[in-house]
Amino acid sequence: MFSYLIQKIYADFLIEIREVKEAITQYNKLKNFCQHNQLWKYKLLAYDQMGYCYRLVWSNLVALKIYKKMLHLAWEQDLQDWEIKAYNNISLQYNYLGKIEKALSYNLRGMNGVVEKKDSKVKEIVSNMLRNKWDFRKVDSDMSNSEIEDGYDSDEDLN
Repeated sequence: MFSYLIQKIYADFLIEIREVKEAITQYNKLKNFCQHNQLWKYKLLAYDQMGYCYRLVWSNLVALKIYKKMLHLAWEQDLQDWEIKAYNNISLQYNYLGKIEKALSYNLRGMNGVVEKKDSKVKEIVSNMLRNKWDFRKVDSDMSNSEIEDGYDSDEDLN
């Protein structure tokens, strides 16, 4: 936990002195640390700060993507306060992108505290998609280069 606090303070300091690119790098490291240690609320905080950094440099599509990841993790962990925060952030990003109807839809959810039901089909589908994606990444990262090379027959005619 001490490592988390030091990294968080450093990343926050970088935002204050407008070293946004380096702050993004630090928050990304923080996010990975939280994932590895299953510190879900702190990972959500890292997503929130990363999105804010991208917002500062007008990378609105990247910020939107990060806030959607934040929403999905909030769903996965059943953290309704973070779900509402994600709706508000997503709304803001859609507003910046000029997609007013989507912005209004997410804004209303956030302002009215409307969250997805625990047994929501949308949550189930998204959660399953993310689980499969994470499982694929784990298998992919566990695979060594020799296993990849052994799977390719260089004599095979590829035409």
